[in-house]
Amino acid sequence: MRINLLKFLVTLLIIFVGCKSSLINPSPSVETNTKEELIPYKIKALAVNNFSILLDRDGKIHDVIWHNDSTDISVIFLTGLWIGMNQDGIPYGDITWSGNFPESNFTGEWNNKRNGIFYIEGNKSYDTSQWPVELGAPVNNDGTPKVYGDAMCWSALTSDTAYSSIPIYSSPVKNVIVSQALYAYKRDDLNSVFFVRYEIKNNSSKDWNNVYVGFYSDTDLGLIGNNRTGYDSTRGLTYTYEDSLNNSEYSRVTGFAFLETPSNIGTTSHRIMRKNDYINPDFGEYDFTSAQQILYALQGLSNSGKLMINPTTGQITSYAFTGDPVTKTGWLDTKVDVRSMISSGPFSIPAHETKKLSVVWIVNDGPNLQTALSTLKTKLEKIRIEPNLWQFN
Repeated sequence: MRINLLKFLVTLLIIFVGCKSSLINPSPSVETNTKEELIPYKIKALAVNNFSILLDRDGKIHDVIWHNDSTDISVIFLTGLWIGMNQDGIPYGDITWSGNFPESNFTGEWNNKRNGIFYIEGNKSYDTSQWPVELGAPVNNDGTPKVYGDAMCWSALTSDTAYSSIPIYSSPVKNVIVSQALYAYKRDDLNSVFFVRYEIKNNSSKDWNNVYVGFYSDTDLGLIGNNRTGYDSTRGLTYTYEDSLNNSEYSRVTGFAFLETPSNIGTTSHRIMRKNDYINPDFGEYDFTSAQQILYALQGLSNSGKLMINPTTGQITSYAFTGDPVTKTGWLDTKVDVRSMISSGPFSIPAHETKKLSVVWIVNDGPNLQTALSTLKTKLEKIRIEPNLWQFN
C-alpha cells in the first residue's frame, strides 16, 4: 500500500509539473489567436526593401532614401497626388507640392479627428476595430484588413479647407475621399521598387466631369541641382538622371510611371515643371497661385494656359524632354533642381463612385548612363507584365 501510494503521489507531481510547464511555455504548435492592434500614426516609415520612406498623416510621401551597397542615396524630397477639375465653369484642385508651405491641401482629418497612417504587414493578423472601412480601407473577403505587398502604409485623405487665404489652396475639390496606399515587396528583383495606389471617390451627389489626376515629384537624386529629367513616351516613364559630361561614368537613374489610370486613359502629359522662373518663366513655381493653374498643369499647359513647344522640332506637344540623354539628341532638360509630373485625363467620376490610379517608382544604377537607364526601363516592362503586383479587387 505504502509503495502504491508513493507511486500515486509521484505520478500526480509529474502531471502537475508538466501542466505548469506547459502553461508557462506553451508549445509553438499551439495557435494563439492574438492579433496586432492597429494604431494610426502621425508619421510612419516604410522600410520593406532597400527604401526608407516617410509618410505623414496628411498624405505627403517625403524624405525617400535608397540604401545601395551600404550607401544611403537621397531620392525624393516630396512626392504625391494632384487632382484638378472644372465643374460648372469653376476650377478646383488639390496638390502635394514643394513650392509653398503648407506642402499640401490634403488632410487626414475626419470629423475633427486626424486618423493618420495605418501600418500593416502581410504576415500578421490585426484587430479590425480601428480599421476605417467606411473611409475606403481595403478588406479581404472575410472582412480583415487587406495588405498590398508585404507591408503597407494606408491613409484616407480629403480636401483641407483651412488654407482659404492661400490662393493656390483656396479652391479644393469638394466631397472627395482619397484612399492612399504606399507599399512594397521583399522580393530581390523588387528591392529598389515601391508602389503607390490611389482610389479617388466622388462622395457627392453630383457627377464629376473633366477630371484630371497627376503624380508630382520633387526628385533629389544625390546632389541637388545636378539632375535632369527625361521622358520615355513609349513606356510613359518620367525619369531623373544625374548630370555627367561623360556618359561612360557611373550613373544613377530613378523614375516613375502609371500602371493603371482612371478609365484606362493612360499618360496624357509630361509637363515642364520648374522650381525657378529663370529657365522657363511660364512653368515656374513663383507665379503658380491658383486652382486654374493646377488644372492647366495637369493638362500639360503652362501657368498661363499655353501649349508646350518642343524646341528641337517646333511642334506643339504634351510631353516635355523626350530626347535621348545617352546620344544627347532631341529635347533634353537643363541641369537643375528638378521637378516632374505625369498626368492623366480628362475622365468622369459618377456620384458615389471611385476611380483607381496606380504608380510604380524604380531606382537603378549602372557603370554608365546607357546601362542604368536601359535596366530601369526593363524593370518597368517586367512589372507591367505581372499585374498581380498592383491590380487588386
